[in-house]
Amino acid sequence: MDEGEVLHALVLDDAYKVERVLSEREGLRTELVTLGGAGLFVRKYFAGGLAAPGLWGTLLGVDEPGLPRVETVYRLPDRLAVVLEYVDGESLEGLVTREGPLSLPRAVRLMDGICSAAQALHEHGIIHRDITPKNVIVDGGGCAHLIDLGIARLRSDEAGRDTTLLGTWGFAAPEQFGFAQTDARSDVYSLASVLAYMLTATWPGERGFDPALGLAAVPGEVVGLIGRARSLEPSARPQSAAELMAELRSCVEGSGTAGQDDREGPAAVPAVELRPKGDRSLAPHSLHVWMELAPTVLALLRAPRSVRKTVALVFAVVLLVVFAAGLLGMPEQVGRQVGIAQESLAAISYLVLMAWWILLPSYELACAVAGVGEYAGLDRGALPRRLLLRVAEELFAGFAIMLALQILAQAAGLV
Repeated sequence: MDEGEVLHALVLDDAYKVERVLSEREGLRTELVTLGGAGLFVRKYFAGGLAAPGLWGTLLGVDEPGLPRVETVYRLPDRLAVVLEYVDGESLEGLVTREGPLSLPRAVRLMDGICSAAQALHEHGIIHRDITPKNVIVDGGGCAHLIDLGIARLRSDEAGRDTTLLGTWGFAAPEQFGFAQTDARSDVYSLASVLAYMLTATWPGERGFDPALGLAAVPGEVVGLIGRARSLEPSARPQSAAELMAELRSCVEGSGTAGQDDREGPAAVPAVELRPKGDRSLAPHSLHVWMELAPTVLALLRAPRSVRKTVALVFAVVLLVVFAAGLLGMPEQVGRQVGIAQESLAAISYLVLMAWWILLPSYELACAVAGVGEYAGLDRGALPRRLLLRVAEELFAGFAIMLALQILAQAAGLV
């Protein structure tokens, strides 16, 4: 850069007033700015490997309603600055968190805008690499906009794999983490993940979106498309955002849901009542049941260790029998219910472990302090040893029960 270019860039940079910093991490800073008191813009500073003047120069010529317009690009001595149009609206993440799962027609309408924006990028050789619910803005008219190209890259036919490993876990394709070079199919993986998120209002777990999709009233054709678009092998996915959108429309028409009511609201979930995310409240009848069970639980905690261990063993066996009977009795529903069962077993195992580790050692400690039961008459030297031994036994027994439940899940083919 010559001295004149540097001076021009510094003057231009200083003309913008920073209203607030939106985000900041190593090599990337995003600000909300104004120019001469007019309008709002987003300014991004890129340093090091994230500075890609060729990419932003290409974006200057992209005219797509679903993408923020690039206003100007200028280089400072130590970083690249990009000023973009500010898109006013609510993030898709915020929308789904507030409203819950979206209806299929509404999700398809939003996907149309997101896929159109991604396709426009791909046609200019640009891979977004971070298509997530946080990076989709829904404006007041219900239109979707794809924002935040902070880690986007130009495709290079010479590169064997990406040199910078970035992305959002659960939404980023496997090749983004060093397995191969990213291309349009990497964004297809992310687009399918966003679709699944809209329909389930959940973030992907170890088994992706399968458990949540098993709960939601999503047509099987759409579930199958999401699974294929999130394949580990890029060649098994739809090969472009446009192809993904075309297949999605075909699935919706084939399932007979294309003409259904397009009102806003969560998708229906058959035979399952879903509470909003974060709602841990108990229904009145559930509270009543726990109050009735409290004396029995307390009596069990006071029982001898042999009785407590026998009860725990019986509980594990009953759980195994009930679960196996459920699988054998409903073969046609196993595909949808295995995800629910897996998460239920995992939750039960951890709850059992936590309850066991907290309640029983506390009971042993109380008995030792009071000098009752097997601690009665022990001298000060023997009492701590006996207490440590009993606590160790309780901790080990709790861990063994949790391990048994996890093995049960694996044996049932759920993990």
